[in-house]
Amino acid sequence: MEEQLVKSQSGLETPIEPKLSPSNSPPTATPALSQTTTPQQQNPPTTKFPHAEESMWSTFQNIITFISLAFFTGSLHSLWSLFVDHWFPVTTRTFRLYGLNGSIATLLVSAPFFVFLFINTNKKYVQEPELKKARSKKILNYIVLVVTFIILLVRTISAINTALNDAFTINFGLSLLITFVISGTIFTYYLYEVKIEKQIAPMSKYIAGSIIISLVAVATLITSLSVRAKVKQKEQLINQVHVSTLTANASQIE
Repeated sequence: MEEQLVKSQSGLETPIEPKLSPSNSPPTATPALSQTTTPQQQNPPTTKFPHAEESMWSTFQNIITFISLAFFTGSLHSLWSLFVDHWFPVTTRTFRLYGLNGSIATLLVSAPFFVFLFINTNKKYVQEPELKKARSKKILNYIVLVVTFIILLVRTISAINTALNDAFTINFGLSLLITFVISGTIFTYYLYEVKIEKQIAPMSKYIAGSIIISLVAVATLITSLSVRAKVKQKEQLINQVHVSTLTANASQIE
């Protein structure tokens, strides 16, 4: 390439260095990529727990809460059924004072335990909502749902069978209603607990529920004691009549 000469204002010719085109520019050295790549560091596998862990004491509280619930609702069902037999007597069924006494004793023991545990366990869940996701809590909830559903299903089948056999009486209808009220209430409550597992219910709702449970227990206890007094008085009269009858028969034989 020939050098080009440019005249300046002073008349001197100065050489201008040739401009290299990009194609003629010398190649720039690019750093070579390293052939060896460092292996990616793998994090150690971490175990994820889908359920919150609960202490053994908390699990024990849940278990005895469900046991006390079973005895409490069982006593309510037994006493209410006895009330129906007392107010709507059936000649084919004898009203036994022994069964009434046993149901009253069960109510007196189980009701305070259940109310106390109901408040205590729900207070724990309000303070630590993650415990509602514990495996033991979920298992017990679903056990209650399954058991109550089976009871409702069996009683419904029994009601249809009784109606088809033309043996449906007012006593059976009221007993069926008692079963549906108790089992249906339990099923609805625990289904609601399962549905709002991720939500935090205020403690005021549980306190209001415990007050309602206590009022039901007290009203049932007062009614059962009243019925017991009437049944006991009736049994005493029957026994007196029976003794006087035996005495009169004995005197006639002599």
